[in-house]
Order: sequence, then structure tokens, then C-alpha cells
Amino acid sequence: MLTLGGSGVLGGVCTNLGTFSITVPPGSDAGTLIANGKHRIEIGHTNGTADRGFLMWANAAANCGTDASDTLRSHFGVPSSLPTATGGLGANAGYIMTVTTVGAFTVPAGGGTFTVFLNGVMQAGGGTNDFEGEDFVTLTFTPNSP
Repeated sequence: MLTLGGSGVLGGVCTNLGTFSITVPPGSDAGTLIANGKHRIEIGHTNGTADRGFLMWANAAANCGTDASDTLRSHFGVPSSLPTATGGLGANAGYIMTVTTVGAFTVPAGGGTFTVFLNGVMQAGGGTNDFEGEDFVTLTFTPNSP
């Protein structure tokens, strides 16, 4: 399943940036749901301040896990030494980057509709000119071998 969309402001608290669902056929074996995404990040930046944050897939909105779940996070950042770029459109647009994400979720036998959440947070330097958007997401269900 392919989905386009989702966007939001990245701030200092964990925020849900997109909700994506897939329907697994009734009677399906248990298996694994894989979420893959490509996301556009734009960071408004002030020289002398490091900006860093992450995106991750979760089974609940605004759940960014704990430090133990760091392997599930897709990190991004702008070094403090780079020139100021306030963000938004025009000559002083923010720093733009592409971030990829992947998440794996256990799906019980029987089928149904399953929803996953793209969540994110700025760990340093967050502000109103930090954005995530233009998502390209695929959700794939693979049943376990009998």
C-alpha cells in the first residue's frame, strides 16, 4: 500500500505527524507489518545553535519511545556552525533534507485494519519554522511461514 501526505511542525515535544493504515485480509496468518517512509524536513536555523531531532514509527500517536528505542529513530540535524536560515519560502529558506524511516510491527492472525503513526520531535533548537512533510510511505504486510 502506498500513501502520500502528512505534515506538521516539529517542536520540542513528541508530535504525531501522520497516521497510516492498511487492511489485512480476513483469515490471514500472523505476520509483520513494515512501514517505510521518505520525508522532507525543513529546519529554520540560527547560527550558533545546534538543531537536531528524529522521526520514528510507533503504534500510538505522539509516542517517541525511550532512549532504549533509539535504534528505531531516524535522526537529522543542522550543525551550529552553519549560517542562519529562518525557514519558510524565499531566499532565506531553512535547511532542507530527506529522512528515511522504517518500522516493524507484529500483526496477529485473523486480519483487520492496522494503523501506524509517524511521530517526531526536535531534541534541540526546535521552533515554529521546523517542518516535516511530503511523505512517501509504503506499508507492507508479510505473513509468517506456516
